[in-house]
Amino acid sequence: MSRPQSNFPGACQDASSAALRGLRDVFSTRILLVSLALWVGAMALCGLLLFAGWEWARAFSDWATAWTLLGVFVLFPGLLPAGAQSKLSGVPLAEGAQALLGPVFPVASGIFLLLLVLMGVFLAVRVGTELFLMPQVQQHVRRHYPAFPPSETSAPALEPLKRTVKFGALALCALPCLLVPGLNILVGVGFFGYLNVRTLVNDALEGIAPPDEQRAVIRAARSRMVLLGIVLTGAFAIPFVGLIGPAWTAASVCHLCFATLRRLRAA
Repeated sequence: MSRPQSNFPGACQDASSAALRGLRDVFSTRILLVSLALWVGAMALCGLLLFAGWEWARAFSDWATAWTLLGVFVLFPGLLPAGAQSKLSGVPLAEGAQALLGPVFPVASGIFLLLLVLMGVFLAVRVGTELFLMPQVQQHVRRHYPAFPPSETSAPALEPLKRTVKFGALALCALPCLLVPGLNILVGVGFFGYLNVRTLVNDALEGIAPPDEQRAVIRAARSRMVLLGIVLTGAFAIPFVGLIGPAWTAASVCHLCFATLRRLRAA
């Protein structure tokens, strides 16, 4: 069998096939239960943390909202009229924002806090996917492929930490692009969709391919990972589909990686 196709239609076909096969494998009782348990556990954890640190969370939300809305006027106070400047000077930023914005400020702060909690839930689900769900999905998906001989070479102990730092740094560098109209759609769907897939590749190949072969799979399937991330991002916009999102992503990544690895070894 030849190496994975490099043309765009072939990449689209491989990405779509991986997504469809991954969706098929989601509907396993064990995988569904683990996936739903991740959401329940993440919401419970974030709820407990919010309850325990409510005052801190509200204070941070007020400050972050005030800085987001009025930070430019703190840096350049001359942009505001003298009356508005007096409300911001000599008081904490959140109090000045409350005085200046009135009832708009608590609403904006509440929305920011809600978004912060949702981000915490998604982050907890993501960590749980790599720790608890991915091994279950990998075992389930491997049944569709010829037996891969176990890899006797494992990644260095600090490799997962290094990958986490690298991907986190890439995500932080890309965040400012979300403020640019037009570019934010490309970055949000394309780049973060790719990261959503890429961060699971090494876990999908854990115990199957040594590190050098994992890198070869990544090089061969990079464009397919971008396309798969875009396909999954679009699908998750459908209401309630996100509940099976972690399992669907994990299964799709496994299919893409296993198919690519099989082709590379056959070549």
